[in-house]
This record gives sequence, C-alpha cells and structure tokens, in this order.
Amino acid sequence: MVAEATRTETRSWVPQHRARRRRGPAGWLLANAVPPLVVLVAWFGFFKWRSGLSLHQLFLPPSWEGYDGYWYLYIARHGYTAIWHCSGSALPPHLPPGNYLCGSVGWFPGLGMVTRVVSWLPGVSIPVAGLIVAWACFYGLLFVMWRLLADSVSLPTRWACLMAAAVVPGSMYFAAVFPIAMCAGAMLGALYFSLRSAARFAPAFALLCAAWAGYSYITGIVMLPALAITGIVALNGRRRIAALCGALGSALGFGAVLLHQQLAVGIWDGYFIATRKFGVGAHNPLTSLLNHLRPAFHFGGATPAALHIEATQTLLTLLIVLGAAVLTIYSFARNSRLQLAAATTYGAELVTTATTRVAVTGGSHYWLGGFSRWIGDRIDAFELCFLMATIGVWLVPYIAGGQESVYRPEAFIVLAIPLFRKLPWPLLVPLILVELWVASHMFPLFVDAILI
Repeated sequence: MVAEATRTETRSWVPQHRARRRRGPAGWLLANAVPPLVVLVAWFGFFKWRSGLSLHQLFLPPSWEGYDGYWYLYIARHGYTAIWHCSGSALPPHLPPGNYLCGSVGWFPGLGMVTRVVSWLPGVSIPVAGLIVAWACFYGLLFVMWRLLADSVSLPTRWACLMAAAVVPGSMYFAAVFPIAMCAGAMLGALYFSLRSAARFAPAFALLCAAWAGYSYITGIVMLPALAITGIVALNGRRRIAALCGALGSALGFGAVLLHQQLAVGIWDGYFIATRKFGVGAHNPLTSLLNHLRPAFHFGGATPAALHIEATQTLLTLLIVLGAAVLTIYSFARNSRLQLAAATTYGAELVTTATTRVAVTGGSHYWLGGFSRWIGDRIDAFELCFLMATIGVWLVPYIAGGQESVYRPEAFIVLAIPLFRKLPWPLLVPLILVELWVASHMFPLFVDAILI
C-alpha cells in the first residue's frame, strides 16, 4: 500500500517532466508563463474598468500607495526609524494619553529592501521601484499558483482556479505597494518546493522562500506550524526534509526582522511596541470575527456602505475557508475508506510483512516510520498542509489585529485555492462571480482612499 500511495502521489508529475523534456525549456516556460500573464492582464483590465482610473493613472505609483505604502517606501529610502514622542497626527484617534513608539518600526522590511535595490537601476525612482516590485510579485504569485494547480482534475478547472486566485477577497492589495503579494507568493513557493518540486535543491529553496515570507509580513510565520506538522506526520525522506527546512526558514525570517530592528534602532521588539497603539496583540478570534461580520447583516441607515461591503468580503472569506475545509475533510474520509478496504483485502499479507520488518530492523524505528506512512496513506500531505496554512492565514488578523481592518490580510486566503483543484470547473464559476462582485465594489473604495 505504501508503494501504491507513493506512485499515486507522484504519477501526476511524471508526465509533466516527460513533457518538459519533449518540449524543451522554452516550451515548458511558455506553457507555464503565459496563463498567469493572461490572467494578470485581465485583472488589471477589470480593475481599470471598476475603479474608474484612466490608463495613465493606472501606471502612477500614487494610485497604488495608500497609508501603509508610504511607510514601505519610507523604509526603502531611510531604513528603520523609531521615535518615542509621537505627534498627534501619527496616533490613532481617541487613543488615551501616553508614551507611544512611532516611526517605521511598525512595518516589516522585506518590501522596502527589495524596492531600494530595484531603485538603483538607472532612471527608476523609489515609488516606481515599489510599483515594479509589487506587480512582479503579483505575477510571481500567479505563476507559482499555476504550477501548484498542475494536477487539477481538468484544464478548465486549472484555469478557473487561477482566475479565482487572482480575484480573491482583497486582491487589489496584490497590486498595491504592499508586501502582501510578496509574502503570499513566497509562502506558495515554500509550499511548492516542500510538497511538489522534484528539484535537487528543493529543501534550500523551501527554506529561502519561507524565510522571505517571514521577513516581509507577519502572516509569513504561519509556514512554521503548517510545514512542521505536515513534515513530521505526513511526509518521509526528502519531502520531510524540505518541509522542515521551510518551517525553519519561516522562523529565521521572522527572527531576521527582530535582528534588523535591533541593529537599526536598538529595539529588537520595536514592531510589537509600535503596533500596540493600533490595538495589535492577543485577541479572541471569535469575538473579532463576529464584530467584523456584523455590518454585513445590517442594511442602510446606520451602516455605511463601505463597512457593509468590507463585512461582505469578510463573509466571503469565511465561506472560502469553510469550503476548503469541507473538501479536505471529504478527501480524508474518502482516502480512509479506500485504505480500510485495502487493509481488509490484504490484511494478512500486510501483517506478515510488518512482522518480518520489525524482526529485521528493530521495532521502534520501523513503527515510527510506519506511523508516518499510515498517516500519509490516509491524509494527502498537500491538502493537509494547505488546509493548515489556510486556517492560519485566516486566523492571524483576528487573533493579532482585533478590531483592526482585515480587508487587506484577507488576501492571504489565496492559499486556499489549490484545495479546490479537484472540483469540476462549473462548480467554480459561482465562486468567481461572487469574488468579482465583491471586488467590483471594493476597487473604487481603494482608489478613493476609503480603504487604506
């Protein structure tokens, strides 16, 4: 059964490697680079139509900056700064009197560092470099997503999932001068190299991708539990090493942020101190979720239209998480039934084989590996890891942010999309249509700076 499960895990990839050899590197790159580009262009066309921006405005950095974008560009220009006596304009309204830490330490440095490097190119200013980096990361996210969808049930489903990924709730922040596309793309890269890639240096690539995710945004830390648990309970051999390297990379990336702040301003926990004034800390996620959902069920009058559509996006995000969980649990149950049937048919043979192996190898080592194989036979490591990552990125803003707006980090729900790759494509059409409807109302709010 173990050998059969291994063949099942890898057979969808063998034809792709053979196809790559037949087509050559150029053909493989064309087949994988064009679909994300098509979807990206379509996304910008839809954004331009719904936002009301002219073609000229679409390419202006101020159209994509927002409040946080200013600080990421500030880090690109000046690095980290910390000020203990804040001006009134730097503090949230209705904040009680006190001594608060201000400056740029409340933001992660990944996007700013890359923006600074790109700005070294001749004729490229810091704002333009920030936009180039953001759009390149958006494309990179879609490229990795396309690769992760390679074993979709059909080609139309693969395309439908890619389109659903492009217009997930909060997708306008993929193209904005924010690190969300950078972090989400790096997280997807870590998952790809841990779970799918046959590259010789996949563990090193998984570590680097996860580290960069942790260095660019707080949500990147989700890779630590997701990859560590999956690597221990559902993977073996080089896959397990790659997953554990990815988990380690996530911790190293977050640690690099703390080290960067210590070296720059002498306050290793500057991020936590600076964000405390915005209410960032430990919160009850259920209370936070209910508070964010409440405006979705109040119409007109006392509920502003912006709050209503924000809450509607939060509701859609919740439904995507629930859908991904249901599909994964169904897959687990189906695999368990198949394994039970196989165990009933071949039980005697398996018991004899297990007894022989224990006698030869010594019991403890075999049964430790056997437990991992038993889990792996019933729980697809890919789906287990993506489900944990999905739940993690969904919970982070409710646990850490409390009453802070969640319409930006909700974009990380893009990690749930690969879990829909086994559905027939007609079932994905309603999801895409609802996503487009929500996006069509959120885009103008972003352009009008109602969403920051």
